Amino acid sequence: MNDRKLSILKKVLSTTLVMILLGSSFVFCDEKPVSKNTKLMPSGEVVELGVKLKYPIVTSKLNRNKTLKESDILLSIKLNGEEIIPNRKNIEKTMKVENLPLKATCYRNGKVKSMDITSDDLRDFEFAYYSFYLGTVTAIDSNGNFIGLSHNLKDEQMPFDFLDNAIYKTSYIQAKKNTLFNTGYLVTSADGDKIGKFTGTGDGGICGNFENYTYNPNLALEIGTPKVGTAYLYCKSPVSNELKMHEIEIAQVGKYVSQIKVVDKDLLKYRGGIVQGMSGTPVIQDNKIVGGARAVVKSNKRIGVMTNIDYMIKNCNKW
Repeated sequence: MNDRKLSILKKVLSTTLVMILLGSSFVFCDEKPVSKNTKLMPSGEVVELGVKLKYPIVTSKLNRNKTLKESDILLSIKLNGEEIIPNRKNIEKTMKVENLPLKATCYRNGKVKSMDITSDDLRDFEFAYYSFYLGTVTAIDSNGNFIGLSHNLKDEQMPFDFLDNAIYKTSYIQAKKNTLFNTGYLVTSADGDKIGKFTGTGDGGICGNFENYTYNPNLALEIGTPKVGTAYLYCKSPVSNELKMHEIEIAQVGKYVSQIKVVDKDLLKYRGGIVQGMSGTPVIQDNKIVGGARAVVKSNKRIGVMTNIDYMIKNCNKW
């Protein structure tokens, strides 16, 4: 698979937006938040999330054709007024018939668009029925429940539900370093079988459960409230890949999110600050978990945003 296709299929999850839209949360884990007295073990592990899409995405144009565009989400197809569920089986079945007249509805740039197409048009495009993301697990409890990512898995480009999902361990973590005009990103691949799945997503991140996990009560920390001052990102070293503390500064504290600034020399040298894929990286302050990395400011990638831990728990909770 070439790099161009991978860039569409593997949306690496660490939002690069300066503006955080807290009012547009979607939560389908609505159980009571975890107690403030609960101790959680910080994780810092980068995982790959594979999701089975409810609606296929156009990933590439195989031949010259103006009906669909890359990144279109195919919501429905109608043949003679009867709706065809746009799954892989039905789309491929439709492609096998020549020049069938169809009515297609797709989601493009935040709007729903309908158009007349044919089965011949469908054959001119490649569709993805699964999508893969990278993100970081923030913390785990004694039962294997976790929170992570620090922002909604859904966004304006993918606002729809997923049919199923799986979480995989990853191998050695590399990084494309930040540049003045481009945000860097983590590079890795899935390593082994499924280790769990997420059960909910909200503005605070994702929640779920690991099938195989290691919980060390001696490493568990209390939940804390962030304050201005020195703190640490608990993430893998850019070179050794060992989990360790990397110094940051919490510059401003808000009700839901807070501003952070990277101080650690290794993160600045090898990554240029915060890169995509680090969303969910636990923030430790005064030996307490106070949040997870959420975003990087495009104009200055040493500066980022963290989601406060209590907001994460409240808005992606399954515990």
